[in-house]
Amino acid sequence: MKYIAFFKTKPENLKAAVKKQAELPEFGVKSISKAYSILGKTKGFQLFEVEDEMELEKMVLYYLPEMEFEILPIIETAEAIKLLS
Repeated sequence: MKYIAFFKTKPENLKAAVKKQAELPEFGVKSISKAYSILGKTKGFQLFEVEDEMELEKMVLYYLPEMEFEILPIIETAEAIKLLS
């Protein structure tokens, strides 16, 4: 399943969050996009693909308390349109 993960951190936690990213352990989470930052904000988003949703949960817990996430399942629009037929 594919997911979009919106992430944010408080400016005072940014250095700690970046340090954690540099030391990121292996999770069963495949990045299918680069991470994108919102200009002028300490937040952004990235696309992931996972077979086991618990791997996403492990990743989120790793980044606590420095970051917050909102993770939503996604499908390609073409796939959604097929569901209408």
